[in-house]
Amino acid sequence: MRINGNEVGTSVGGVPPDSDAWHHVAVVYDGTRPATNTLSRNVHFYVDGIQRGDGNTLTNVLVAGNTNPLTVGNSSVSRGVGNLMVGKIDDVLILSDYAPEAVGNGKTNESIYCFMNADDDIEPPIITCPEDLFIPIDENGCTVTNLVLGYPDVSDNCEIASVTNDAPTQFEMGVTLVRWTAIDVAENTTVCTQSVTVVDVTPPSIQCPPPVVIELEACEQSVTNLVIGEPMVSDNCGIAGLIMEGSSEYFIGTTSVVWRVWDTAGNTNACVQQITITPSTTGDCDGDGLTDWEEINLYHSDPNNPSSAGDGLSDGWKVQYGFDPTNAVPAECRPTYW
Repeated sequence: MRINGNEVGTSVGGVPPDSDAWHHVAVVYDGTRPATNTLSRNVHFYVDGIQRGDGNTLTNVLVAGNTNPLTVGNSSVSRGVGNLMVGKIDDVLILSDYAPEAVGNGKTNESIYCFMNADDDIEPPIITCPEDLFIPIDENGCTVTNLVLGYPDVSDNCEIASVTNDAPTQFEMGVTLVRWTAIDVAENTTVCTQSVTVVDVTPPSIQCPPPVVIELEACEQSVTNLVIGEPMVSDNCGIAGLIMEGSSEYFIGTTSVVWRVWDTAGNTNACVQQITITPSTTGDCDGDGLTDWEEINLYHSDPNNPSSAGDGLSDGWKVQYGFDPTNAVPAECRPTYW
């Protein structure tokens, strides 16, 4: 720097720095035009947040009790040694890709003024993330795309330069943490985290095999290891398991078989298959003249005992003569043999 045409802080001129001469100086250059003259240069100086002069010359800036102008860099007073800036600098902050608009001579640039008042802005931005999201997915897919995350609340003592996040283009099932980052013009950074939970709430589909009807052989009461088929199952994210609830042995009558399926998210679904076992319609296990089917379904007698009532008269004879085969025939009604 030069004060009153002399280099401050060197042996040249012998003028020592003045304790009242400290100022906040900002140099803004956007690099679009060469510094060939004061009219075409895109280098602008600000002192204490206020633009001074055109081009790269600071004018009308008084230091302490001196009345001559202060210049920075390419001095209007030739030094003959490369015209370098010489002086005492308390602090330097270089901001890349940041050039506040030159607003005109004597006008305050708020961003630069803020840097000055905030000790070159060491205060980070304030950021509050959007609320956490809970996203149920439907049967049409297992991921979420084009998700609207919302936008964080951000503020800064000076100015926010950018707000970004690291959200993926596609959210998988489960919890994804999205980091939002706010950066101010002094490159101070603050981060917050938003949670996005994608949940599969769609149960798997299941279609049971058709009902099964089996006729037993004479004297059979049940059947085991019967092949009854398997359900058709599907799910948007994947099947985790399929079970049959019940025994593999089926007795005479109808048994409801429950098939249950669950997916990788723990959603379940079930269907019911009917297994019907009928006694033989042609076989006569006990030889009493009645088929097993007739004894069980019509007369409710014992197909394995020719005299269900234990009176010595066959179930078939009782049916033939109008008696209930499960009850004993009165003595006066019994047949006489001679």
